[in-house]
Amino acid sequence: MKKKIVSLMVLTLVLLLSLATNVYAADLFGTVRVISAGESDIENNTSKTVTVKYNAGNLKWYEKDLQIGRNVDGYWIGIRIDAPSGRAENAKYKRGGVEVSFDKVKDGTDYVNAWINVTSANLQAIKEKGEPYVILEYEFDWNGDGDFNDQKLIVQVDPDKIVLEDVPETHAKVTVNSIVGSKVFTVKKGESLNEYLTDSEKAVLKQLQEAPKGKKLVGIFKGDKAFSLDEKITEDTVLTIKFADVLDETPKTGVNDSMLSSLVLMNLSLLGMLTLKKKYN
Repeated sequence: MKKKIVSLMVLTLVLLLSLATNVYAADLFGTVRVISAGESDIENNTSKTVTVKYNAGNLKWYEKDLQIGRNVDGYWIGIRIDAPSGRAENAKYKRGGVEVSFDKVKDGTDYVNAWINVTSANLQAIKEKGEPYVILEYEFDWNGDGDFNDQKLIVQVDPDKIVLEDVPETHAKVTVNSIVGSKVFTVKKGESLNEYLTDSEKAVLKQLQEAPKGKKLVGIFKGDKAFSLDEKITEDTVLTIKFADVLDETPKTGVNDSMLSSLVLMNLSLLGMLTLKKKYN
């Protein structure tokens, strides 16, 4: 009888621990919702793996706002992520492989509005990769143990059903063409590229100016005219970074200094031999 009671108590304890573990795990699943206008679906919300599908919508153009996470001018899909109750104070998440402290970026009580930048170029790249159209993934460490496996958020878009609205008249598009590719920057009218671009955008512009092997930078041109990065932007502008072939300045034909010295010495030697020959003749 005593053995049966002990066995029953052990079984009950195991069941309670299992139940407690499951409840704790459920508490470590955040809740997701889309805050941008448009058509979207959320699959398996408040679970181990959540998939947000932004199916269609017109995305407005926004000026950069570093305080809320829009680090460049452009088009954005907004997603709100509510932390689970009981999450650790040092909870973090990875966004595109970059670790972010939840407490440092959270908005309001205990949620974060995550902004995903959308461009024509990345919509095209996503389309070329084929379905599913994944634009970004998040990995969460809600319990603060250093492992980002508590929850995963996958964000998908339909590149054929997203419309990027026109840039406001207060700004102009500056398209920069280079050997290594093209990039479109949006600049406030009346300001220069040097004034308006963020450090990250300037880094991209610098990459476009890096001459590949065998080339040297000639300059930046607007049509046939040289363009300064301090020049004010007043309208949509197309710039071209021009390069020239690096010339090999080593002479391929003709006589160089070394060859000339050898010829002089040779001539002097011949002259000396002829002089000696005449003397002894």
